[in-house]
Order: sequence, then structure tokens, then C-alpha cells
Amino acid sequence: MSTENPLLAAEFMYQTRPTTERERAIFDGNLRARLGALAAQDSVLFICNSAATRDSLQPLVADFSHLTIQYAIANPEPQPQPSQTPFDCQWETPATWQQMAVSDRWARILCALDAAIKQPASGYLVMPAQDAVYKRELLLRLVAASQTQAIPCAISPHIQLVQIVQPGMSAAQREIVDLHNAAFDRVALEMICETGGQGFWGKMGLIPFALCKPLLSQVETHTWEDDLEIDRVLAELGCAARCVEIDDEALFHLAPPVFDRAQVRAIIERHLHYSLKIPGEKQSALWSAPGSRSRLRAPRDPAYAHCLAEAEHMIAACERSMRARVACCGASWVDWGGYRYVARPGDPVVEVWKQRHLV
Repeated sequence: MSTENPLLAAEFMYQTRPTTERERAIFDGNLRARLGALAAQDSVLFICNSAATRDSLQPLVADFSHLTIQYAIANPEPQPQPSQTPFDCQWETPATWQQMAVSDRWARILCALDAAIKQPASGYLVMPAQDAVYKRELLLRLVAASQTQAIPCAISPHIQLVQIVQPGMSAAQREIVDLHNAAFDRVALEMICETGGQGFWGKMGLIPFALCKPLLSQVETHTWEDDLEIDRVLAELGCAARCVEIDDEALFHLAPPVFDRAQVRAIIERHLHYSLKIPGEKQSALWSAPGSRSRLRAPRDPAYAHCLAEAEHMIAACERSMRARVACCGASWVDWGGYRYVARPGDPVVEVWKQRHLV
């Protein structure tokens, strides 16, 4: 990669480095892979929720002394004029909840965009999710594809398989991987990179430094799907992002810390809530038919077919729960990462709440 295109990798850290063996193995393995994909010309910005989180990373990042590493602490600020949602929705101890102006992820995205604006050379901002695992070859390929445009564009890799089986996984853990994949291997998600579809993805994407300033000034931070909002603004700027399909798991894959059915269910619940904002109560992409991999595998693999059926039941149960809340309160909500997200049918504005004693 030319020194004319250095990378600024913004790593979003929401809590201290995990302490349990399985979670730390996934977290450390993923982060080491991403840092290992960078070269001496690149830099890393860890955007943390606290000094404790920053300090917990030190033993790991010490192995990457060739990289320029910086730290920032960024968290959402309280909403000056909070709504009455905790009372309207009859939450337990409603007075203990405090509305936040943005999500914790948006707070870090804004910090990352601001840091990219201050970079001295042309290059790219990288904002990977913590479950993204990739090699330098992927970065080289993406930068090269971006540079083929008259004006370098934002670019993201897209993969169909949600999660791969890691070496040493138990049979029970492989079953959770299959359940997770069965839920999210859907036709609607499989075809989303087609012409006219979404180009920028929150799992991993590169944004030219030159586009970060207009993005920072124009993104609507009340939205929940921040990657979709970034994609929308890029299109309005006339700089639509490109989505590149990757079918090499060694080059790029996802390794999320999903170890049990409760975690799979939580991810399904969050994804279903994305669809509430769409007028006409359009169903989530999870309601589309299983994708090509599931259709090929299920007839010859009874265990996977069982996971596919279980995923369908779990999606339906989560949908019923969400619709029951809407019928009762006019809104539904999901807890994620220490925050509570409230969505209403047809309303793009998502409220973010956190209990006061946790702020």
C-alpha cells in the first residue's frame, strides 16, 4: 500500500477487556488480527468509554509498538429535555432513567470522524466492529478498488456467512454458531449489495479522509442504524459507497462473542427493531426466505435443519414480543450494551436511555 494512503483505524471500546477465558480469547484474537493488518505508516485510535478500559488494553497493544497508537474517551451526553418514555412505557423505577442525546456508538463515530479530519495526509478512516477479523490483503484490495473511482469512494467488504466455526469449538458451541447463522442467512441480506443497495457497512468500511468533514456535519445521529445513515449521506453527497463481496473466509470473516441462545436472541431482537421505523410496518429482513447457503445445507444436514427451524421460531417469538409492546405502549425497546433503545412504528428517531446510577 502506498504511503500516500495511510489508515487511521478507530477501535470502539465500550467496556474493559474481557476477563473470562472464552470471551477474552475471541476479543484478543479479533483485535490482534485487525492490528496485525496495519503497517507502520498507519495509526490506531482507541475510543474508550473510560480510563479503566484504556488501561485494560495495555498488555495487548504492547505487542504492536510499530504502530502509532492514541486514546480518547467519548460517551454520549444527557439529553437536555428528556421525554416521558420511562413513565409512558411503565418501566420499573422510571425516575432512575436518563435519556441520552446519542448512542454510545454514535458518540464514538463522531469522535472518529473528527480525528480523521485532522489527519495531515490523504488516507482512509477504518471503523471496524469488534467481531471483524481481516488480513492486510483485504485492506490493500479495498483501497485499490476505492482508488479506481474518479474520486476515491468509501468502500466496505460484505460477506454472506455471519460466523465461522473456530478451531477447538465444542459441539454445543458449534450449534450456537449454526443457530446464529441460520437466523441471519436471509435472501434480503444476501442481495443487499446489489446495484442500488447499501454500500457502507458498520462491520468494516473505509472512508476517505476527505469525506469525513461533510459526513460529520450532515449525519443524523438520532438514527439507530448508523452505517445506513452514513451510506445515505454519502449518496446525497454524490459519493455513493461501494460494497465488495468477499467469499474468502481467511481474508475476512466475523467472530462475534456469541456463546448461548440468549445472546442469539438479543441480536435478533435488536435487528427486528430496525424495521419499526419503516412506514407501513414493513417486516424485517429476517422474515425473508433463508439464503442460498442454508437452502443447500439444510436438506443434507439434519442438525442444521433443526437450527434453521429453531431460528424461525425464535424470530417469530421476538417479533410477537416486540408487537405486544407496541400495542401496549406505542413503542418497543431493547437493551444493548448498557443502554436501552426505544423505537416507534414509522418514526426514524430512536431514543437512547441509561439508568442514572450507571451513568
